[in-house]
Amino acid sequence: MTRVFTIGGFTETVDESTGMQWAYQAHIRRYDNHEDIDVEPVRPWKSKWKRIAKRAALDGVDDVVIVAYSWGAGWGAQVLAEELLRLGVRVPLVVLCDPVYRPKWLPTWMSANVFGFRALTPNLTAIKVPYGVGRVVGVRQNTKWQMLKGHKLSHRGQKFHLPLVRGAKHSDIDSSPQWFRLVSSELKRYFGL
Repeated sequence: MTRVFTIGGFTETVDESTGMQWAYQAHIRRYDNHEDIDVEPVRPWKSKWKRIAKRAALDGVDDVVIVAYSWGAGWGAQVLAEELLRLGVRVPLVVLCDPVYRPKWLPTWMSANVFGFRALTPNLTAIKVPYGVGRVVGVRQNTKWQMLKGHKLSHRGQKFHLPLVRGAKHSDIDSSPQWFRLVSSELKRYFGL
């Protein structure tokens, strides 16, 4: 069985309409109607990922696909993938929208304060994608004066930036047509449906 997780960003909650909710409604949720595919609802970036990974392993999930935005992409998706891989669950596809670095040592009840300054400096650090993750794709914005910007990624020893969505800001890139097209095409490609 394959399980799909959708993870929201820093300021997003499950109670509001967001780009991630729209992506879920239009492009992700429809796979829940297929045999051997389980689609989870959108989760906040600071969910209990170790517990969620353990539940997936106990449920007999073989593969997990992760679609995530902002801190959900730069922190939540990475913690979830790391834990899933440790438990023997494969993570063949991760689709990221403007992933923002967040130190793993910073408690989730704290925002990106002075100790998390690297969240505001995308050239200072790279988000390390766990080695066992398969395909990593996504988009990022690079508006000159935005405080939060997508960080560089590091995967299997390679550092790289995701492609830019010109004119998008961090606060609205998860609502961009480019993001929706990417989510749709990657899920179709992965599931072959």
